Amino acid sequence: MTSPDHFRRLVERFGSRLVVAKVEGPNGELRALRGAIITGGCAFEILASASIEGRKQYSSHAALWTLANELSRRGITKYDLGGI
Repeated sequence: MTSPDHFRRLVERFGSRLVVAKVEGPNGELRALRGAIITGGCAFEILASASIEGRKQYSSHAALWTLANELSRRGITKYDLGGI
């Protein structure tokens, strides 16, 4: 399990090069989270997680789509999913 302090250090280290997308349920509960680090014209996935309910509803796919769109908006043309 990753601690909130770990996430804080990621944000401090990578700043605006860290891009995170999340999907929430109807009550605001976190269903899926994906994150990438931008370097040059590429981005590399470093975070991917989904709750049990998020897995049932394929929320990680929606998070990936949101993340890919944001990376594209920032001019990123290559995205490495880390070997999946």
